[in-house]
Amino acid sequence: MPKNTGDETKSEIKLNRKMRMWNKYRNYFITGVVIVIVLIVLAIIFKGCSGKKKNDTKPTVTQQTTQADVTSNESTNETTTQATTAAPAQTQSQTTQAAQGSSGNVYKVEGTAGQEDFTAKDSYADTVVLGDFIAGGMSYYGYLSDSQVVSDDNMTTRKAADYIDSVASANPKKVVIMLGLNDANYGTMSGEAIGDNISEVVSSVKSKCPSAKIYVVSVLPVTYAFEGRSSVEQSVLDTINTQLESKAASMNVTYIDIANSYKDESGYLKGDCTGNGCNLNSGYYPFLLNNIAKAFK
Repeated sequence: MPKNTGDETKSEIKLNRKMRMWNKYRNYFITGVVIVIVLIVLAIIFKGCSGKKKNDTKPTVTQQTTQADVTSNESTNETTTQATTAAPAQTQSQTTQAAQGSSGNVYKVEGTAGQEDFTAKDSYADTVVLGDFIAGGMSYYGYLSDSQVVSDDNMTTRKAADYIDSVASANPKKVVIMLGLNDANYGTMSGEAIGDNISEVVSSVKSKCPSAKIYVVSVLPVTYAFEGRSSVEQSVLDTINTQLESKAASMNVTYIDIANSYKDESGYLKGDCTGNGCNLNSGYYPFLLNNIAKAFK
């Protein structure tokens, strides 16, 4: 019996030691847990407030579509027609009064995009444009023929490989490439990666059309509202353009820097240029086509 009592005493001593340790550090432990919980709650609240603030500050854009994906020219015909007729007409002299200039493999367009007459149609006689829905608008609105435009509203830099044979079959002397926006809309690629993919498209076109001159057009901007409801970030589009400009010499192409002409003072697509935030209204294509043609010379 005394032996059992000793064992029990030892157990009680161990238990008392554990209780004393718990009582000693209990407040520290509870305080630590409370701090962690408070930090987590504050982080969740801060994140929620930040997201709400961004959404609340987006300006309301009239006649914008609510879909997040980049849409086709056909589906936005009604809205773009309305926006074109509502926009104040600008004369050709107003939109082209600023000087344009080229430096090496880069042709920079200056001045603000506006509505003007399409005067460079003859310059496209031996030209094929390869690209997405922006390129598609050139034939959709009748500025170029269907045979001069190889496009797909959903074309990406990866999908472009499926269309290069169609470009080569026209035996063009000049090829204009307009890609990048659909890639950015997926939201999974960096601007640098998209720029690298466009370089690969250029290489493929050169292999099929070795005697053709290649022109790569900067990715046009989107509106602030469109950025807010899609996966496109204007900063990514700007990075693509910076990448293309830096690669122009090594790709041996002429890079046409025209994106800034379509931007407002905040760096996004001007509202009067579009009906849905990404497609160009018909009246703003001549400025694009006329200035691309100037780079041909």
